[in-house]
Amino acid sequence: MGNLNHGAGTRFGSVATMMPIDTILARLDDARPAGRDRWRSRCPSCGGGNSSALSVGIGNGDAVLLRCWKGCDAEQVARAIGLELNDLFPPRLTDRGSPPLKRRALLSARQALDVIENETTLVWTAAANMANGYTLTADDRQRLNTASARIQAVCDEVRA
Repeated sequence: MGNLNHGAGTRFGSVATMMPIDTILARLDDARPAGRDRWRSRCPSCGGGNSSALSVGIGNGDAVLLRCWKGCDAEQVARAIGLELNDLFPPRLTDRGSPPLKRRALLSARQALDVIENETTLVWTAAANMANGYTLTADDRQRLNTASARIQAVCDEVRA
């Protein structure tokens, strides 16, 4: 079946919590993979000169790294997609090891539908391949778990 991992992979902390990279990628209309834990997109702040003007990556502690090659800073890019600079970082843990209460990162209806559409397409493809006798690899099964978690996270956010 091949590797289904075309998105952020296993970057979900829990079923109900989207990691910062998932939130960022869901808000970029044209993000595409550019290597492991790296993506390219048009800069939402300046529009960039091309579809590779913005580099997106995952840094230490799952923080999102943004670099506009036309000169926009990370705060400008975050604001252009309706986020704040602190949204580029995962929630900090309390002394008890659990995340503190945090502000919900809201997705627009279009962004929620885009996430659901992409993930259900992946699930459908896996199901069709299994129906045709293909065996899923461990990576494929993990990617299906991630797809399930993303769909559930969107549903939980919409219901909240």
